Amino acid sequence: MTMPLEFTNEETALMADQQFFRTKAQIMAKVRHMLSATHATLKEEVGSASLVTPPDFASASCQFVKGEHLELFPYQYLDFPKHFQDANTFTYRTLFWWGHHVVCALMLEGEGIKQHKARIVDRFHQLAGQGLELSLMPTLWEWKRGEGYTLPITHDRKAQIAAVLAERTFLKIVRFLPFTDPRIQSGQMPEFSRETFRAILPTAESSRSRIRWEVWKPGFPVERFERTEEQNSPTTVAISAGPRGKYFDQQQPCQESPNVRGKGNATRLMVGIACGHRGREELIQKPNPQPNPSRQPPKEYEENPGQNPCPRIQNKVGTHDPGNCTARSYHGHR
Repeated sequence: MTMPLEFTNEETALMADQQFFRTKAQIMAKVRHMLSATHATLKEEVGSASLVTPPDFASASCQFVKGEHLELFPYQYLDFPKHFQDANTFTYRTLFWWGHHVVCALMLEGEGIKQHKARIVDRFHQLAGQGLELSLMPTLWEWKRGEGYTLPITHDRKAQIAAVLAERTFLKIVRFLPFTDPRIQSGQMPEFSRETFRAILPTAESSRSRIRWEVWKPGFPVERFERTEEQNSPTTVAISAGPRGKYFDQQQPCQESPNVRGKGNATRLMVGIACGHRGREELIQKPNPQPNPSRQPPKEYEENPGQNPCPRIQNKVGTHDPGNCTARSYHGHR
């Protein structure tokens, strides 16, 4: 089909309109600011959550991306936490898509996917009724909403959701915020993203309890210990000595470890258990020693939420778009 060379009245009016692009630039700057605030908000949530993550997961890893061509429309997004490594994906994305909506999504693939699916079924009624939807598309990189694209997670759909999950090798749970929602105008994108993260959390959070205890031996200060247990079996052990306490017996200043019992020397033990309290995980960023070339596009092309992003961290977004290539939201990521 041959494209006509003549311009319509509407097209020529848009070509002459300078104010549109000034307004667009201002809007995109505000969106970038809101994504930065979203990052700060989510750091608190991630730091206090007991996430079930793949190997080499770095909870501080993030990226900010800006582009122009997600099905012809501009976009910006934040990935945090972000993990794309080998066949494993564990990423929470907050996406602003011009002309469509804001969408938050937890994307899971690879190691642990069976356990993630089991948690959705086991904790279904914690997830249901909160505006969450399950993506039905055969790829992680589709961002449309509606019949055929997503399935609302409601209390009456447990059997249907379970049947869909049984056939999938990856998961994507999403929540949408239309531009007509008053929260957009009032700049509440960070709060929306945090609420969505909390709503999705049962999908990816372990059942953990924290056990604390104190041990002392005559002649030694009190030492405080802590252990995090998952599903009644110890998975990680974090031991830390508390502040120096009172010496209970100055007549036995032996140098043995206070949690080792010596001959004829009884050890006193006091145990306190606090269940249901999630341990905080350190926000330690581990560098990716060797990026996967299949996940890193050429530098002359912009990053694009329709493609699997490279595993580096992009903390700055330039004042102009990094390329003019056309991107697709329906794109394979391998």
